[in-house]
Amino acid sequence: MTEHAAPPLSEIERTDLARAHRAARWVTIYLPTAATLLGTALVLLWMPRLPDPVATHWSGFSQGPDGFGPPLGYLALSAGMGFGMTILFALIVFLGGRGGAMPVWSPYQRFMGAFGLGTVGFLQLLTVGTVAVQVDLSDARDAPPVGGLVGIGFAAWVGVSAIAWFAQPRVAVRGGISLADRADRLELAETERAVWVGEARIARPFLITIVLVLILLLASTILVAMTGSPAWWAMLPVLVLLAGLFVCMSWFWVRVDADGIEVRSVVGWPTMRVPVEDIAAATVAQVNPLAEFGGWGVRWAPGRFGVIPRSGEGVVVQRRSGKLFVVVVDDAETAAALLTAIAARRHGSDGDEGGTR
Repeated sequence: MTEHAAPPLSEIERTDLARAHRAARWVTIYLPTAATLLGTALVLLWMPRLPDPVATHWSGFSQGPDGFGPPLGYLALSAGMGFGMTILFALIVFLGGRGGAMPVWSPYQRFMGAFGLGTVGFLQLLTVGTVAVQVDLSDARDAPPVGGLVGIGFAAWVGVSAIAWFAQPRVAVRGGISLADRADRLELAETERAVWVGEARIARPFLITIVLVLILLLASTILVAMTGSPAWWAMLPVLVLLAGLFVCMSWFWVRVDADGIEVRSVVGWPTMRVPVEDIAAATVAQVNPLAEFGGWGVRWAPGRFGVIPRSGEGVVVQRRSGKLFVVVVDDAETAAALLTAIAARRHGSDGDEGGTR
């Protein structure tokens, strides 16, 4: 497939992108950094007044603490998680717009920035709050329950994320697939029918890692059961759930035919379809799971949905609404070319309707 260079942004697009970047820097970098610095400073200030060890875990919303550790753990939690999450979300937001088939800027970046600020705020509130209730205690076992604090934290998470979402400008830059981006369609005779079938599966190193984790969890469950502890009853459902998700989400069949594109798990569920009537354009693009979808697997984000088992080339389908459906699959170029031909035939044109910027 011929690679096409993305055309330069127009003056209006550059202005909109600058506004979006300016707001995103506040939401994604400046405010989370300030919250982390404030939280870390408070923990450091209270450190001499904390019991040693401090309470680090509570058994329930209305129960007292049942886990303890060194006070420095809270300092590491506030600074490490705060700065770490800030850097992670900043990379996702500012590396997620590469242009071409994927938008330069879209509601995805706006959402991830807002969600990141809410996440860092929640972590700092919970960390500072659990430290505050232990200030001047002689014994950490006297610390009160923190269920109310957790509830306030979740409410703040939602509230801060919502405020950050609405505080950013509603900007979309290059949110569609241009004619130059589209896959070169296969030449099909009017009566000719074609079907393409491919596989979307996770990378081998990731597969081996997940299998080893499941084996370790199974061995742990068996060992706990052999000791006579009832805790294995709680571990077993987690093992079954993780194994089930792994089986359902690690390997998909992808089919392109006259009806459109279908992505089906090898076990039959889940199944995702985009009917040909809803396809405006299709192309191939390199997909970065973390930057463009926030991770791996079956992913949803504002304006896009994807089956992203690994990084690499994927079929990018633009729906007639402008939303994107993406699947990383072997031989994505052929799949996109056939999908372009089928969509053009169904629409009764050369495929020039829809998908413009």
